[in-house]
Amino acid sequence: MESYIAYENKHLTCVLLTLCEEHLKDTKNTMISFDLAFERLKAKKVNLDHILPQNPDKDDKNFKYYKSEDNKLVLKDGNDFPKSFKTNENYNVFKKQILDKIGNLSVEYVDINTQKGNKNIDKNFTNYASIKKRAETISNFLVNYVFKKPK
Repeated sequence: MESYIAYENKHLTCVLLTLCEEHLKDTKNTMISFDLAFERLKAKKVNLDHILPQNPDKDDKNFKYYKSEDNKLVLKDGNDFPKSFKTNENYNVFKKQILDKIGNLSVEYVDINTQKGNKNIDKNFTNYASIKKRAETISNFLVNYVFKKPK
């Protein structure tokens, strides 16, 4: 799942995240609610939402990155992003390889996503470690429960 660019595969990502939704709220819960998934997915007004925002305000202390006016990445001190990313690189590469990963996406209704804008939706989700941990949780749940090989 590490190389899976979730935002480029929006429909599949919505399905996968919806199947994992209850588990993501409570990792002890391994039940898959197909009724909840069906109801959520038949709604036409759902969208993928970035948990770490695509365009945080440069003065927001919650985030260790922002996009400059000339579409360059600016990394702040104390960031934990891979060392391969440097300030002044193309922001779109950072967005695609970091922010568009499944660990940084959730399924939201369009009106809620629009109201949120670039605000942080989870005060404990502010760094790259959060993205990696959530991606691992999703991946493990999908492998062990959703796509579990029959005995």
